[in-house]
Amino acid sequence: PVTESIVLTARWASENVCDHSKAVKHKAVAATCTNDGNTEYWQGPDCDKYFSSKPDKDSDPIAAGSWIVEAKGHSAGKVEVVKATTTANGVVNQKCTKCGKILSRKTIYKVSNISLVATSYTYSGGVKTPSVRVKDSTGKTLDTRYYSVTYASGRKNVGVYKVTVTLKGNYQGSKVLTFKINPKGTSLSTLSGAKKAFTVNWKKQSAKMAASRITGYQIRYSTSSKMTSAKTITVKGYKYTSKKISNLKAKKKYYVQIRTYKTVSGQNYYSSWSKAKTVKTK
Repeated sequence: PVTESIVLTARWASENVCDHSKAVKHKAVAATCTNDGNTEYWQGPDCDKYFSSKPDKDSDPIAAGSWIVEAKGHSAGKVEVVKATTTANGVVNQKCTKCGKILSRKTIYKVSNISLVATSYTYSGGVKTPSVRVKDSTGKTLDTRYYSVTYASGRKNVGVYKVTVTLKGNYQGSKVLTFKINPKGTSLSTLSGAKKAFTVNWKKQSAKMAASRITGYQIRYSTSSKMTSAKTITVKGYKYTSKKISNLKAKKKYYVQIRTYKTVSGQNYYSSWSKAKTVKTK
């Protein structure tokens, strides 16, 4: 019985000895950001033994899993910015420096509204500096660090002035806005009727409203309180304070208004119309 046992054991060993010279080679695979890799290693064809190099009968196996190269995750790189404009959204991307995958992405919404809080002023002798409002396409007001504002010089006398808004930071582009300063108005003092006519008198202008401020006046009149089909008379010269209007209908009630105007570079700028007064012809 003992002899038989020894024979069986020897036979089992002979039949189960792994021939390591036939070990299977596994090529090295580089680890990625998310997947493990491995170094080069060999595996016995009929056993669970592993070797760091091609084995022979005297080779010592290595510990299972020692050939694994672990994935170390993404490596965040420098933030890349595609600036938003007035017509297109921009984006802030952060990519992995190893695989190029976008790790984070934030939209920079385009600038859809650049405006002045006021576009029309009345001459007062002081410099006008309207503030600027900049909003993106979501309606959010942009912080002033994202744009600069350049005002034209002067901005005191009657005329049109430019305001240039230049986007910066995560935005690019610019827009030129304009605002105007109109002449100061005047008011009617008295109206006196005459035969098929009436005379208009208005307030005398102060020294501050000299020729450099006012070119002249416009008078409009109508038989309608809504100034329907009103006729307009122009009085050139800022020193005038009265005007007779003739060739009218007799014994008719007229509504009358007055405003000033200033001509700058061939363009007329007008004040608001005064409050209407009435007069009746004889």
